[in-house]
Amino acid sequence: MQRGRLSIRRVPAGFTLVEVLLSISLMTIALTGVNLLITNGLRSSVDRSDRTLALCVAQTSLENILADPNHGFQQGRDYPCHEPYQDWVFRWEFSPAGDDDLVCVCVSVKRTGGGRPSRVSVQWSQLVSRDHLVSLPPTLAKGRR
Repeated sequence: MQRGRLSIRRVPAGFTLVEVLLSISLMTIALTGVNLLITNGLRSSVDRSDRTLALCVAQTSLENILADPNHGFQQGRDYPCHEPYQDWVFRWEFSPAGDDDLVCVCVSVKRTGGGRPSRVSVQWSQLVSRDHLVSLPPTLAKGRR
């Protein structure tokens, strides 16, 4: 009987150190990009919800100012909003419009607290008849009938 010769071949048994480092580097770069996309998407979503909430608060504040002639709010001062929006402040101002019978009422709203900073600040303006308003500044009241 003839015995066969055994040939020993080298078969790679694993990855080399260079291959492992290269794959870790590529995975880190890929995951960093995905992480940035997710973070920016969440930030954009929060900003949009803050902007929507700020527009609702501004519109409500303007309606409250116009509905109550004795509101007691002075122009150009920051006032806290009502519950549950106590971390928002609003400011309102009159400005003349092109027509003598109209006045532009502008309400600005921004977040001041709430545990997280917000970059959102909105303005809501509305044209109102001078006859509808009770308290006009002297510079705007001169054209009033």
